[in-house]
Amino acid sequence: ERVGFSSLVRIKPKRYTGRGDLHFITFSCYQRRPLLGTVRARNLFLKMLGEVRAKHDFLLLGYVVMPEHVHLLISEPKWLTPSRVLQILKQRVSRKMRGKRRKVPWQQLPLQFPEDKGDLRRFWQRRFYDFNVYTKPKMRENWITCTRIP
Repeated sequence: ERVGFSSLVRIKPKRYTGRGDLHFITFSCYQRRPLLGTVRARNLFLKMLGEVRAKHDFLLLGYVVMPEHVHLLISEPKWLTPSRVLQILKQRVSRKMRGKRRKVPWQQLPLQFPEDKGDLRRFWQRRFYDFNVYTKPKMRENWITCTRIP
């Protein structure tokens, strides 16, 4: 059966902001690779998250950093949308993690490693999942998700 063009078009998700809701956000590393699988990578992510949180003034109520994805439970930032804050966070982490490529001495054979973060097209998947939390049961459910130790 042929697939028509209209079935391939992605529908942009509707995001609701400006109501003072909490936001349960989930986003993944590129191709669900375990790019946050080391203590160093997770610590760098948390450092960037703290800096972005302080600069853009939102509450961080809970988080889980897994090797291939992240969950955040945040309040709405005062001046920006959660989407914009997430974009800033992902850009900062990506730039810091991918870093500048080191030059290989001419005597050394350059080897490519499969998990070399500098060679990835992207560090993060483009999309993210955002769920508005505005009831106490949903707040409790998402809080448990963000505080559960994997």
